[in-house]
Amino acid sequence: MQNRIRVLFFSVLIISITMITGCNNDLSTIKGNNIAPSDESSNIQLDKTYVNEKYHFSLKYPGLWKTVIVDDDKLEMDPSGDVTIYINNDNDNYIIVFGYLTPISFPEQGMEKGEIVNNDGLRCQLYTRFANGVYDINVLYGDYHGAHVVVSDEKYKKYQDVIMNILKSVSITNKISAPSAGVQ
Repeated sequence: MQNRIRVLFFSVLIISITMITGCNNDLSTIKGNNIAPSDESSNIQLDKTYVNEKYHFSLKYPGLWKTVIVDDDKLEMDPSGDVTIYINNDNDNYIIVFGYLTPISFPEQGMEKGEIVNNDGLRCQLYTRFANGVYDINVLYGDYHGAHVVVSDEKYKKYQDVIMNILKSVSITNKISAPSAGVQ
């Protein structure tokens, strides 16, 4: 009887190990790492350039993706200029790149902090969070410029390279300095 239990135990153990290693021998793909770009995303070119002279930044983006440009001087407390790029024209998945006249920051609570280097060699703070199937990504390009990305897990896996290339293309064309107080 004891031999039968040992044989049964080792049989179950061997079958379990075989199933785990045979069914998925690359655990990194489960976590979303090492994602191969889809054929569709590898053909997407950053063929348009947006330049915001007032808030001193530029970026490249796919011309086929819908964009909305906002120059919001109506906000007296915190005027800003931004461009929203809708990932593959999907209103629920977007990248907003912006400039402000006052210093900005992002809430760090619950975010993983990292770094991204843009195409100009500028080291930028990167904050990411994944919750409920959605990535929340924030990039600080210094004190006055940033980007905010909201993208579903499905779209991120499909367009990860394009999204990261857009974020890396952001260039700060001139440093904004804090507004000085007027002399009365």
